[in-house]
Amino acid sequence: MARTQEVTEYVENQRVRLVSDTGGTIWDTVFTVKPADGGTELNMTMDANAHKLLPKLMNPLIMGMVKKFIEQDMDAVKEFCEKQK
Repeated sequence: MARTQEVTEYVENQRVRLVSDTGGTIWDTVFTVKPADGGTELNMTMDANAHKLLPKLMNPLIMGMVKKFIEQDMDAVKEFCEKQK
């Protein structure tokens, strides 16, 4: 599913926050970076807050699948970054 995200917070070399209102859910995602063991550590946290009835019912059922897809995306980012060394 394609969605538009708004950058609501940006601190260079520290963090970026992206917020999207998609399908009745506010998706609030924060990426942070910090130095670690001679490289950089990237972390991501995501909150999903449903504000419509159907997502309030469905989100708990699909969160396992969402988590799996996000983990795959983050693994792809890690692989890409490591190839740039």
